[in-house]
Amino acid sequence: MYPYNRNTTISTASKNQLAEDKRLLELLTISMQEAMDVGKRYEILGNDPILQEESQITKSMVLDQLKHGKLLQEAAFLITEEKPMPLPKGNTPTLSGKELLEDTLLLEIDNHDFYRTLYLSIPMEEVGHIFFEIASDKQSHATALTFLFAKYFV
Repeated sequence: MYPYNRNTTISTASKNQLAEDKRLLELLTISMQEAMDVGKRYEILGNDPILQEESQITKSMVLDQLKHGKLLQEAAFLITEEKPMPLPKGNTPTLSGKELLEDTLLLEIDNHDFYRTLYLSIPMEEVGHIFFEIASDKQSHATALTFLFAKYFV
């Protein structure tokens, strides 16, 4: 059976358990920081002279990362019903060029697995849909990065 065919309703007790789960809330906070960090990576890749011809791809992915940050804020709000913290600023990576592209590709593959796991393990349907959307974007990013790597560095 496909996951979207499940008839799941979340009880108040279960929602309260999620809101009290400090590990989950910490994961959301770390994920928000990571989304902004990856966005910074895409900004740098978009400014790379070698990849300049494909800068629209990386600009689109920067916007996706901002969207992911907002979605993670929404997930935190749905779980805790408290005003989410502001999005952090992204950290500038130390890598550049081919190494940055390769590292970001591997990171996006790992991130896809992470959000897919969250999607499958969260009992709240609304929050699950958020993680599913992020996982889908991560998979698309990995595909685009594979294209860029093959076109410019192989």
